[in-house]
Amino acid sequence: MTCWILAQVVTSLMGVAHPGQSAEYALTGLAEPPDQNVVKLSMTIGDTEVHEDISYQWIHLRGLKQNGQTYSVWMLVDQWPGDPAVQKSVRTARYILQEGEEPAREYVHALTGEAMLPELRGWNILFPTDQGEAGSPFPERVHYLGHDFSRTRVWQDEPVSVPNAERISLRPDMLIGTGRTFRDTQGHRLLDNEEYDYTPYSQEDMEELVEAGFNHFWVTEQQYDWVKNWPVFCIHPRKGDRYPEMLYRSNMQGGHAYYDEPGHRGRREMKVENTPAEMAQAVVRYTQESTRTDYLHRALDGRDDVDLGDLNLRHPIPSWETVVSTVWYQMRAGAIGAIHEGRYILYGQIPAINAQYGCQIPPYPEYLLRYYYSILRGAARHFGCDWGVAVYGRMEHRLAPMAFTLAYDMGARYFWFWTSDHGAHIPYPEQVNLSRLLKGHAERHPHRDMEALLHAAKAAIALPDGYTFEYSGLMYNQSSHHLERVNEYGVTYRRVLHNAAVEMERLMRLGIEFDIVVNSDNFHGEGYQEVIYIQPDGKLQIVNSGGTEQRDEPRTPPRPSLQAQPEIEATVSQSPDDPGQVKLKATASGGCPPLGFDIGQDSTTGLQRRVPVIWEHYSPSGGYRMLYGSEHSLELKETGEHKFRAVTVDAYGSIAEKWVGIVTAE
Repeated sequence: MTCWILAQVVTSLMGVAHPGQSAEYALTGLAEPPDQNVVKLSMTIGDTEVHEDISYQWIHLRGLKQNGQTYSVWMLVDQWPGDPAVQKSVRTARYILQEGEEPAREYVHALTGEAMLPELRGWNILFPTDQGEAGSPFPERVHYLGHDFSRTRVWQDEPVSVPNAERISLRPDMLIGTGRTFRDTQGHRLLDNEEYDYTPYSQEDMEELVEAGFNHFWVTEQQYDWVKNWPVFCIHPRKGDRYPEMLYRSNMQGGHAYYDEPGHRGRREMKVENTPAEMAQAVVRYTQESTRTDYLHRALDGRDDVDLGDLNLRHPIPSWETVVSTVWYQMRAGAIGAIHEGRYILYGQIPAINAQYGCQIPPYPEYLLRYYYSILRGAARHFGCDWGVAVYGRMEHRLAPMAFTLAYDMGARYFWFWTSDHGAHIPYPEQVNLSRLLKGHAERHPHRDMEALLHAAKAAIALPDGYTFEYSGLMYNQSSHHLERVNEYGVTYRRVLHNAAVEMERLMRLGIEFDIVVNSDNFHGEGYQEVIYIQPDGKLQIVNSGGTEQRDEPRTPPRPSLQAQPEIEATVSQSPDDPGQVKLKATASGGCPPLGFDIGQDSTTGLQRRVPVIWEHYSPSGGYRMLYGSEHSLELKETGEHKFRAVTVDAYGSIAEKWVGIVTAE
């Protein structure tokens, strides 16, 4: 997140320029400039101001375009922003834009009042860059918006009059929105996976959303005209609009909002023989090959009324992701954040984690969310990125409020909704209500120290490079990389990740803040009081202030002493007439009810469907499938040994499992 904060004393511009000094430049090298291109620009040095013992000076930048339109930018800065050597370190106290005869607008942080510059566009784009003559504010040549300009005159005693500007107050630390330009018309949930009817946002809709807390929009051209001067961020519609004025609006974020599920879609490149590290690189490649970072650049480059020259407007974006434990590899590829597509089901995913990895995590909502958020925050902390959550239609309704408020308390930046596509859709009234709830929570807790929250975890669980830690038990959700698969050390993935799961359970039960990270990309555990290295050989290395400890087993946490434990009976039988026809039957009992797993909404009632038992089938060739429910009839076409695992979980997280198997012949 970029909010340029004023913090250090530096040399004032007064050392190289005096108030009233001005220079004018003319475009060179473009014989027939298009209508929107700047053909003349001027800069004037204004008065100095001191803020918190730091000297700043006003600069007034004016542009004249081929079509006669003009714009002005006033900036109060501590260094000359045209100097390439200091462009990234310039501090800005105030920032004002005026487009033509429109009112001047000053962009500020809503909580701090500090200047807000465009997040993804630096001074190398927004200000003429010096070409030679280091130390001179008005060299003979400058480079601006992709083209060269030559100085035509210099003069003195030009006053800089800073206008009274309309303040646009922005919350860059909390982006609430959706990735669509429309809403549903029904206004309530539909059953049976029925598709909704949609209509574009009206201006009244957008006003209601802003009042409820929305401040991040995808927009059509018409919608952008309504909201571009509101205190909200927008993804540009990529059509029309004044250039380059659009680049100077601090609330215009670019041409696209996110990469689309690189961890999920990158699986297309994964092969059965791949190691986890090779699968991670498939995610990296898919992320880097995305063209979504180019959308704004390509849209402007394709316009007849704009010539970009050598200007590069490609900009980084975060990822929207389903397979949450791949976000580390997406940030390795350059994603600036990650938003998890929240499909949270309390009695679905906590029992699945217990069943797959052999831990005993109680099904508490906060534990479920912290499992996901520890993965997001751990990656964001290491790579210096942002993270967040999206409420998805298949998320259990009761979890949505806490999903937002806990993420806010833990330092999340993104709070999004999924709009469209049958049961994935969140109806408009729910979006309004949840946004209003988060807005109220934020108003009661307005001042978050984002850096401190990003580094709040005291412990880190470091997975081996390439590994993922999904509740499904499948590496990258690929059936070929199930938990019974053996790695290069002859150890099953289940054994390796069991250590991570039990250590995670321990940290949860002890109330210790933790992150889940990957032991790669120069991770050394800086800032953590303890790092638990999960080793691919099935062992652990624990590093803390007491030294380094090698362990063969994880540290099992204190657990409640329960008299009743779940039990399971399971059988597999073959047809006497066709040995390939088999029947599975399991019976779960005992323990603390209810037993089993929630597996998603019933399409006719909207309630969660529960099964007492899950079966796993491991085929002779290494294939895998999961079967929901106690009884199944299967046709096995593959010859050899088939292994089946039946498992149940009770309400305290205790599991019972039974392995059975058969051999099929030709």
